[in-house]
Amino acid sequence: MSKRKHGYIVIQQGGSSSELYLHAFDTLSEVRQYRKSCDNAAYETSEPVEVPLRLLDDKEFVDIAEAIVDACRELL
Repeated sequence: MSKRKHGYIVIQQGGSSSELYLHAFDTLSEVRQYRKSCDNAAYETSEPVEVPLRLLDDKEFVDIAEAIVDACRELL
């Protein structure tokens, strides 16, 4: 069994608002479950973006990714 090297990021739009949220997951199974629950609640989500686990474990990377998501909010 090989060690996983990647995790996933999904961006979720906040219901009727233009707020965007970044969520990180370890597995595609978790992503599918999360996206299904969002779909059931009428929240839009992005396709998962594969990210090396070493980046997801880096707080600075997560902060930068969230800043990018926040910057995109201005476009909505």
